[in-house]
Amino acid sequence: MSGEYLLWWTQGSNLPPLVTTSPSGTPQNIAGRLDQSTTTILLSGNTLNSDVRSGGRVDLGYWLVPCEGLGIEGSYLALGSTTNQFQADSSNFPILARPFYNLQSGSQGQDAALVAFPGVAQGSIAVSAGNQFQVAEALVRRNLLEQCGRSIDFVVGYRYGDLSDSLAINESMTALDQQGTVPVGTKFQILDQFDTVNEFNGGELGIVFQQHCCRWSADLSMKIALGDTCSRVAINGSTTTTLLGGQPVTSAGGILALPTNIGNYTQHSLSVMPEFGVTLGYDLTCRLRATFGYTFLYWSKVVRPGDQIDTEINASQFPPGTLAGAPHPAFAFQPTDFWAQGLNFGLNYQF
Repeated sequence: MSGEYLLWWTQGSNLPPLVTTSPSGTPQNIAGRLDQSTTTILLSGNTLNSDVRSGGRVDLGYWLVPCEGLGIEGSYLALGSTTNQFQADSSNFPILARPFYNLQSGSQGQDAALVAFPGVAQGSIAVSAGNQFQVAEALVRRNLLEQCGRSIDFVVGYRYGDLSDSLAINESMTALDQQGTVPVGTKFQILDQFDTVNEFNGGELGIVFQQHCCRWSADLSMKIALGDTCSRVAINGSTTTTLLGGQPVTSAGGILALPTNIGNYTQHSLSVMPEFGVTLGYDLTCRLRATFGYTFLYWSKVVRPGDQIDTEINASQFPPGTLAGAPHPAFAFQPTDFWAQGLNFGLNYQF
């Protein structure tokens, strides 16, 4: 049996441009738009959930027929759940905006929903991204070669994987000036929520090579699992409007999550999950070994929150409006790949 401390990093969820700013003096009608050279993107790409984090792995095996090299083993790996946040407000950025491509009739083209603008609105935006990752295996091990301190084992069995992500965009805005039918002092609380869950179930096979030399040992493992990935996406959005001195009124839909894409969606895909690992060990006693190694794990055809965002939006349905024209944002599964890699520090005990 063995236990390992993991120091790993993972591929972050790729985000479209979510928050922008413009220099003071920018006209209101072009502030924060992506087609303007003066616009600065404050949040995009895979900057969230890509930091190094801790985790653990436990392995337990038993030789059923030692002289014939037939055994069973199981393992469980989990990385600690992590949440990264981005925050910006009008005290730091007098102009804040959320860019999109507007499909509303008569307003087609790059556009931006203002969060803050001098004399017009003040507000803040907070983006929170969470991630969880875990893998479990149940394998049968068969020794193919055992000689001169060298062994080669074949493993076959079952693998389970779970990758869960969440993305929440919370905006708070207060009108400082009369804007159409919106009176001064009106407050808006806008939420866009994108959650994804991927579950892998499949068969696995691999080769494990081990070489001993005095107290030292080196292990090389190569495994590949093929199976089904069940991907689920949940999209939700809301806008709460509070008139000065009035009661809050909540409507369905935010900025990126609107009635045309809000809902729960499920898809099954054939996926592959290979894993490569190398470990160096040193025998502290005849039964206890200290280990240090590196592992790389890949998972194809998963869904992440940022890829499910449609930035083409028909602004006619911004609450409390109703859709007129093209039904966007629309939902369509946008699969991507995921990897996790890092260093392993452990102890192995043989009994």
